[in-house]
Amino acid sequence: MRTAMSLGVNSILLSPVSYAAVNARSARVSMGAMFHLRLLQCIDTRANERASRPQVSRSGQSVLAATLQQVKRVFPGCAIVGTSPRGDPRILFHASDWIRNCCKRRLQVQVQASNGKDNDVSGHSLRSPADPYCGDSPGGGSDETGERYAQWALVVGNEKKGSSQEVLEACDGVAAIAQARGDSLNVSTAAAVALYCLQQETLTKLRTEIPFIPDEELDGEQP
Repeated sequence: MRTAMSLGVNSILLSPVSYAAVNARSARVSMGAMFHLRLLQCIDTRANERASRPQVSRSGQSVLAATLQQVKRVFPGCAIVGTSPRGDPRILFHASDWIRNCCKRRLQVQVQASNGKDNDVSGHSLRSPADPYCGDSPGGGSDETGERYAQWALVVGNEKKGSSQEVLEACDGVAAIAQARGDSLNVSTAAAVALYCLQQETLTKLRTEIPFIPDEELDGEQP
């Protein structure tokens, strides 16, 4: 959580198992960073009908996979990036371009489906009407100030097995971190590298606008 906050993440969507591990120890380990993040839990609204299988939705999907599908429907301007050692390293190398193109393709499909014909999506903003939980990436859409950006969400699996196949299939693409050999990065390190690749342009711009303040100086600030 400390790494996510330092790299500009606003919200974290957690599976029910991961959310259950958010406790006082999490607050201590994160040095309070969790209180600066919006922590969201994947919830199957029909879980009470399947109390013995709370991790599976009625469709047979895991709750996380079903939630990702819903995010794509509701927020077409938010690209979902999965992670796997067998993914495509080019996604993170050209993150902004990939996110922008992904969002444009999905938006075009949505516009065509709603109008029943081919449409030019160049005049449509890639930001969905109400998707404040996704990360911003330059080069994606266009807002009232002319700033161009797209939005994204990064999916990170557990330490041992990674993400399930159905969760990866619910993503718009599966990225990998290019390594010389082997698979030696733990999930925390891998998440940090992926987040930096996705946020690099945004963070570089912010750094030119806002001076760096060390933690010890922040600790001395009065509320």
